[in-house]
Amino acid sequence: MRTEHISIAIFLIFFSCHNHSDPFKDVRFGTTSSKNFIEEMIGQGVISDPVIDNIYGKDTIYYTYNFKHDGGDIPLKIEVNSKKYNFGSLRKLKLTNKEKLNYNHLKKDSINTMCIQAMYKKWYGSPVTIKLNHRDTIEKYIGYGFGKELLMWKLPNFNLFLGEDSKEIDIQPKSVIVTYEMPNLKNELDRIRDSIEVNQTVKNLLGSPSVSIKWDNINKNLTSFEFRISNITRIDSYDSRGVKTIRFDLILEDEFGEEIYRANDFTYSLNTKLYPDEVSFSNSLNTQTYNIEYNHTGLKSNKLEQARKYAKNNKLVPKVLIKKVVMDDNSVIE
Repeated sequence: MRTEHISIAIFLIFFSCHNHSDPFKDVRFGTTSSKNFIEEMIGQGVISDPVIDNIYGKDTIYYTYNFKHDGGDIPLKIEVNSKKYNFGSLRKLKLTNKEKLNYNHLKKDSINTMCIQAMYKKWYGSPVTIKLNHRDTIEKYIGYGFGKELLMWKLPNFNLFLGEDSKEIDIQPKSVIVTYEMPNLKNELDRIRDSIEVNQTVKNLLGSPSVSIKWDNINKNLTSFEFRISNITRIDSYDSRGVKTIRFDLILEDEFGEEIYRANDFTYSLNTKLYPDEVSFSNSLNTQTYNIEYNHTGLKSNKLEQARKYAKNNKLVPKVLIKKVVMDDNSVIE
């Protein structure tokens, strides 16, 4: 029965598809700003207003694009640039099926997928066929398609790829993946990555951790001062390296922001490396407690004892100042 449906779909495709023009054919990828592209396409009614999809607590923005043909519109989801570097010039568009493929409507879904393939061949001629039958090739083009082959066109303003989003070769229908990208995209992404890493700072990389403090009397001369740091969070979402070690100062201030006490140069090797967009699970593992014992009658501990006495009747504000960070490539950020 499936074979008969596919045969019918192949026959009907020539009657249902019409040679509309590609609305993205004149877009200069790598030159046009992504902001201007989005505004222009929305203004022309080519794509919808942005849709925000929350997955695992993270917002993902996409747009709806109706691929037009005589048999009706095919709703596609379109993502602008990669999630990793979603700023700057327009470097990449990824189009996928917006609606989940329905195996109860096999003929319609198969016509849609084959119609899209046929239209691109009409627009841009015969593509180069890349066989996805070798590990190196599959890894190189991962995300472009999961079928037996990938179609590619090298065009003046962009490179175009057309693949199928199905790891099961015999499954029909397959969801289509259409990718537009600027020429030499990999070189451009490498340039952006290098620029981000070279110009990285502690201030841009990490937020201020939470810190709690307490004092306990050990005996008539000794006092224990304990502080705990937690909730070390990433601010920068573009640097893909992980944070593995931090060096910080502990500062105790009064409520006017004046420093009462400072302990310098604590080093903390995180229990789990902190990558961009880490979930709270990873942050909860990066909690560390420190203990300082001191003779509260001695001169060397005078400022810490002064802070303890101040805290009895006033608000004491503990802070952690991160001064240096070691990344997982062993580079040091200041």
